[in-house]
Amino acid sequence: MFANCTADGRCSTSFPSGPSWAATMDRTLMQRMGTVVGVETRAGWNTKNMTDNGQNGLGLDCWGPVLNMNRDPRWGRNAEGGTEDPYLMGEVAKSWTNGLQRGDGPKSTGGYIQVAVTLKHFDANSLEGGAAIDMGWDRHNVTANISKYLLMDYYWPAFKAAIRDEGALGVMCSYNSVSVDGEAGVPTCGSGLMAAARRAWGFSGYVTSDSDAVADIFMRHKYVQTGAEASCLAVTEGECDLDSGNT
Repeated sequence: MFANCTADGRCSTSFPSGPSWAATMDRTLMQRMGTVVGVETRAGWNTKNMTDNGQNGLGLDCWGPVLNMNRDPRWGRNAEGGTEDPYLMGEVAKSWTNGLQRGDGPKSTGGYIQVAVTLKHFDANSLEGGAAIDMGWDRHNVTANISKYLLMDYYWPAFKAAIRDEGALGVMCSYNSVSVDGEAGVPTCGSGLMAAARRAWGFSGYVTSDSDAVADIFMRHKYVQTGAEASCLAVTEGECDLDSGNT
């Protein structure tokens, strides 16, 4: 999202972090903040005179919001998320999606999409590293062992709300693997979870990997042997449209 300044010193508005948004429990206020972010992102794109010459990834495809649950205070990215409650996280997700993509409504954007959201990180992603690194685990090779009930009741609602209710246009699959009800863990970018979500929620947008998460399928998870196999798995099973990397 637009987080830079123009050459003549005009900068984007700073808002509180995600948990503070959620703590307002005010859908209208959250959407208004999302609208401002969307308007300024579009404006930054239109000016094309950023002080960093666009090296910070300026564009109309936002890699956010983060919809991972704040289930553990030791996770290093809680400030990017919002809440530990799946329903409230869904309300945050809808406010972000609606505000960013449509602003104050079709009339304010002339019927066009203002910017596209990319909901992340799908799914059950809540480990960066920290103390787990000493045990050989980080976000690139960990497997989330969860039940089908927990997946659907806790991890999916925010993504579902943004996609089904507000028409989110993009999703990012995560680095980790997911093991459901004791089955072998499958890297999310190569699993059938996204395909299932597409069918169940009517999602017709695009899916991108996290930064070269497709490489993790064979290099870190050792799920397949080669990059070619990992890419094939991501396309056929994960229905991943883009690999944000070099695999």
